Amino acid sequence: DDVESVLLAERLQLEEERSAQEAQDVESERAARALAEAELMERRREEEEAAEVARRLQAEEDLRTRLAREAADAVALAEATRLQEEERRKAQEARDAEMARNLATEARDAEMARRLAEQEQEGEEQ
Repeated sequence: DDVESVLLAERLQLEEERSAQEAQDVESERAARALAEAELMERRREEEEAAEVARRLQAEEDLRTRLAREAADAVALAEATRLQEEERRKAQEARDAEMARNLATEARDAEMARRLAEQEQEGEEQ
């Protein structure tokens, strides 16, 4: 009877130890899952932060590209405007020179007509 009691007590103790070990194993697994979940959440947060940084960098690059393109367009427009003004000025100078030649020709023609008229008048007087 005593042997049975001792064996029963040992068996109960072993079962309690096994139950305690199982409970500890369950708690360890829960803690490990919680840690893994926390690590996963941290990785996701870091990935989201990295993605946000990448988006910001891309937006900055896009802005720099757009500003550079706009600056180049402004320079090209200024150059085109300058060339058009130069062409207009040259065309006006050419028109002015043509008008000056025409006026000089008209003045010569008028002077010749005046001299002819004078000669005719002198010829009539004689």
